[in-house]
Amino acid sequence: MRRIADRAWRHWAWPLIVLTALGASVVRQTAFAACPGDCDGDDAVSVTDVIAGVNIALGTADIETCHAADLNDDGTVSIDELIRLVRRALDGCAVPSIDDLHVDDSFDYATTHDVLIDITVATANHQPYRQIEVLVFAPVAADGAEPPLLYRGLTNVDGRYTAVVNLPTRYDALQIIVSAYGIPNAATVPLEGDAVIHAFGPGLDTPGDVI
Repeated sequence: MRRIADRAWRHWAWPLIVLTALGASVVRQTAFAACPGDCDGDDAVSVTDVIAGVNIALGTADIETCHAADLNDDGTVSIDELIRLVRRALDGCAVPSIDDLHVDDSFDYATTHDVLIDITVATANHQPYRQIEVLVFAPVAADGAEPPLLYRGLTNVDGRYTAVVNLPTRYDALQIIVSAYGIPNAATVPLEGDAVIHAFGPGLDTPGDVI
C-alpha cells in the first residue's frame, strides 16, 4: 500500500506543486529568440511548457517532446531544471536593457590606451647617440617570468626615439633597454599619465642600470 501511495505522490505531487507556484496569474512575456525552456518556440515559457517538462521528468513523456526543457542537455529533466522553468514562466525570458544598468560616469571602458614613449640617449661625451636600438618590454610579471618585447625602434639624429603605442591599461611601468655602451642602458620607467619619458646618458640625474 505504501508503494502505491509513493507512486501516486510521485506522479501527482510535482504537477500540483508546479501549477501552484505558477498560479493563475502567469503571463507570457516576450523575450529574445533564445529562451531556454520554450518548447513551442514562442519566445516564452508557458504553463504548457512547464507541464511538458514535468512529464519528461516523471517519465511519462519522451525528451523529444521538448528538448528545450533539458537545460543542461543531459537527456533528462531534473527538479532543479523544473524550478528554473517555473522561474522563467513567472519572470519571463527578457534580458534587461543595457540602458537600465547604472555605470559610474568615471568608469573607463577601455582596456588599452595610447601611450607616448619618449626616450633620449646621449653618448659618454654628451652627444646624441644616433641609430641606437631602443627596446620596450612589458613590466616584469609577478611570477618573475621574462617580460615580452612590445616595441623596438632606433634613435634619430638627435638621439631621440619617440612613438605612440597602444598598451594595456594595467601596465604601470615599462622596461626600457637601449643598445648603448658606456652609459646606463636599462631602466624601469613608470608611466606618468599617458607617457613614458626617460633619458639615458652620463651625468643625467635619472635612474638606470648598465647591462
